[in-house]
Amino acid sequence: MTKPVVDVKNVQKVYGKKGENQSHALKGVSFSIQEGEFVGIMGPSGSGKTTLLNVISTLDKATGGVVEIAGTDITKMKQGELS
Repeated sequence: MTKPVVDVKNVQKVYGKKGENQSHALKGVSFSIQEGEFVGIMGPSGSGKTTLLNVISTLDKATGGVVEIAGTDITKMKQGELS
């Protein structure tokens, strides 16, 4: 079996400071996309669709979890490496 092109594992995104009012935009999101697959992301308003796409596209950093693009863990990359 081939490695996924996109592999999202237990991704979390929390807005706000610890101990204060926090907003959990993503809670434990996991999925993988194989080469050649078509994917649709659907859900009600406020469910985290845009946040997920921003994390995958490196516009935003995940609070926790792992996002791998073509085998590279982008969650461990520094800002200068992402471009």
